[in-house]
Amino acid sequence: MNETTNSLGPLERVDGRWILGDIGRPDGGAWVKFSTEGLHAQARGSGEDVIP
Repeated sequence: MNETTNSLGPLERVDGRWILGDIGRPDGGAWVKFSTEGLHAQARGSGEDVIP
């Protein structure tokens, strides 16, 4: 593995929410979204998990 595959990617604001990772990736990249409901996390190739 190299450093690129070990990191989630940039921290950026998308549609008023903070996203850590590459949410727009066509192959379903890994990301964490911070919202008032909690953390929404997705690993590559899996569904979204919500952590209150």
